[in-house]
Amino acid sequence: MKSIEHYMELTAGIKCESEGEAEEISVSEIADILYCTPRNAKLILAKLEGLQWIAWKRGRGRGNKSEIRFLKEPCELLLETAKNDTKEGKIDRARHLLEAYQHSCPDALPSYKEWLERVFGFQTESEGSKQKDVLRLMTAMEPEHFKRLDPCRIYLRSESHVVKQVCDTLIRFNEKEGGFMPHLAHHWECDADQKTWTFYLRKGIYFHDGTTLTAEDVKYSFERFMLDDENKCKWLVEDIGNVAVRDKYSFDICLKAKNSLFLHHLCDERLSILNRHQNDGLLIGTGPFRLVRRDDRILGLEAHERYFQGRAFLDRIELWYMDGNFSLVDYGFYMEKEER
Repeated sequence: MKSIEHYMELTAGIKCESEGEAEEISVSEIADILYCTPRNAKLILAKLEGLQWIAWKRGRGRGNKSEIRFLKEPCELLLETAKNDTKEGKIDRARHLLEAYQHSCPDALPSYKEWLERVFGFQTESEGSKQKDVLRLMTAMEPEHFKRLDPCRIYLRSESHVVKQVCDTLIRFNEKEGGFMPHLAHHWECDADQKTWTFYLRKGIYFHDGTTLTAEDVKYSFERFMLDDENKCKWLVEDIGNVAVRDKYSFDICLKAKNSLFLHHLCDERLSILNRHQNDGLLIGTGPFRLVRRDDRILGLEAHERYFQGRAFLDRIELWYMDGNFSLVDYGFYMEKEER
C-alpha cells in the first residue's frame, strides 16, 4: 500500500465526530484497520506524520491510548496525489487510485478530468522565478517508439516529426518554390558528371551537448546510416560510394552513379546529422529542441538555446502516451491514427 492508501483507509476506519478533532486510538487498533502488524503500523504512522498528513500524540504508560488528528481532507488529498502522479508520468497509478476510492470520493474523478483538460494544450507555467511556455499533447505513439527515435530506424509519421525537431539535415526542400534550400550546408556544388558533390557547412552550429558541428560528424552520420544492418531505408544511400572530409567545414559525397534524386534524398529526416561522440541510446542533434526525457509515459523536449536559426518560441514540448485502457474519449480528446 502507498501512503495515500494508508491515509484513505485510516480516515475511513476512524470516524471523527468533527473535522480536525483528535481521536483516541491504540496502535493495535491502527494495525487492525490497516491489516498489518503493530510494528508496521508504527512505521506507517511515522511516515504519515513526516508528510504532515496527521498529528500523532503517543499515549504514555500502559492502558493510555494515543491520539490521532487528520490534517488533510482525504478526498482533496486523493485528488492532489493523482495530479502529482500524472505529472510524473504515472498515469495508470493515478487512474487506478481514483477508481479505487470512487465510492468514498465521487467528485474526485470528475475534478481530475476537468484538471486534465486544462493541463494539455498550450500552458504558461511557473518554474521557480521563471515562466515557461509549454505545449503538452496526448499521443498514440507507444513508449517503444519513444525509445526508437533514431533516424536509421524511424518509420512512423510521429517518429519522423520528433526527429525533425531534434535533428537537422544538410539541405531542405522548399515546397512552395520547388527548390532546395541551404540548411546545415550553406552551399554545394558538383562536378560535370554529377557524381562528386562538395558541401560547405555553416560555422558555429552547436549540437545539444555544446560541441560544434564539423565535417567529421557528417561523415560519421552517413557511415552509421550505411552500415546499420537493421536500417530498412538504405536505398536512400545506395548510390553513395563514400564521404570524404576535405577540411573542418567541407566534404565530398562521391556517388557510384549519377542520381537525379540525390538532393531530394538529402532532405529526408532519416539522413539527419548526429554528433559523432554520442553514446548509445542518446539522440544528440542540432535541431531547435533537445531530447530531455524519454520513458514509458512521457517524451520531453526543451528548446535548444543556441539553435543556429533562432531559439524556438516554446520552452518545452511534452508528448504523453495514453494506453488503450485509458479512454481519451471520456476526456474529450481525439488521437489521430498513425500511418506507417
